[in-house]
Amino acid sequence: MKTRKKMKYLILMTIILCSNWTFGQSKEIKHYSGIYEGGTAAYSYYVDKNYERIYNGNFTYSDNVIKYDGLKININGNFLYNMRDGKWMFSIKSTKSPVLMLLSDEESSMLQTSLNLLIMSDPSNKSIPVFKEVLKNGSIAFYQTYNSTLSGNYIAGKLDGMWTFNEISTGGIDREMTNEKNPPIYSTVTFLDNELIGDFLYKQGKKIYVFGQFDKKGLLTGKWITKWAFRGNEYENISEYENGILIKMIEQNASTGEIISRDVQTESEGKKLMVKSITFWLKFHEEKEFKQLSVSDRNYMFRFSKGIIKPIIENKF
Repeated sequence: MKTRKKMKYLILMTIILCSNWTFGQSKEIKHYSGIYEGGTAAYSYYVDKNYERIYNGNFTYSDNVIKYDGLKININGNFLYNMRDGKWMFSIKSTKSPVLMLLSDEESSMLQTSLNLLIMSDPSNKSIPVFKEVLKNGSIAFYQTYNSTLSGNYIAGKLDGMWTFNEISTGGIDREMTNEKNPPIYSTVTFLDNELIGDFLYKQGKKIYVFGQFDKKGLLTGKWITKWAFRGNEYENISEYENGILIKMIEQNASTGEIISRDVQTESEGKKLMVKSITFWLKFHEEKEFKQLSVSDRNYMFRFSKGIIKPIIENKF
């Protein structure tokens, strides 16, 4: 009996000692708050055996948007063993009105050349004072107000799950700086292991609507519907794809029923809008050999490369 009790005691002590040793070897979580990648950040980390910081836990980042006066970016997410993991949100919001786009030296030089040509060809043109004012200030009013969010999920540094983009703005560059709303942009897509798959939706107010699907290989598949409005008429393009190949298409004036085209070889307006909506998310190389996330340009998904594996995808259409 005494021998059994002694054995139990030894086993118990061994477990306790091992637990204490393991606990003592656990990583000490530290916290940083300060300057980071041109802005400011706060994050949790531990130091590995090579004395390098391993990001682990919540991460926040804030900075002014490059090239603009009056736009601020905020990033909120989570790292797991140095990789982006879980939900991340990239938000851009105007902090003053109007929002100004700052001109580079090259842009100012080009604008000055255009102004000189305009003065020579049409010295009474009403645009001349506007050009001069822009050159004097070194900036141009871009938005009255602006607010956009890009949010979605990462798994081990790769895009995985649903991603959503929302943009609301007033007084765009192509109109006077008023509080009139620009067509809001809303889009949702799904990624699996950095590949765009499943349902695709893009809406720009009542002007443009695109809905379709990608298969598990990231190829266009099934029925793609594109709707748009122009000069009081509504138009619709219905295209059917198999393995990324367009096999059937009809484009028509939805208001009058007039058939515009059935030729799958024709570069139709509907297909142009469909491709434009996809390239809102995916950027094409000039030779169209690969595509990269272009929505990141609007919300700075790649403002810094820490913890991500960038998707590089062959052109699928």
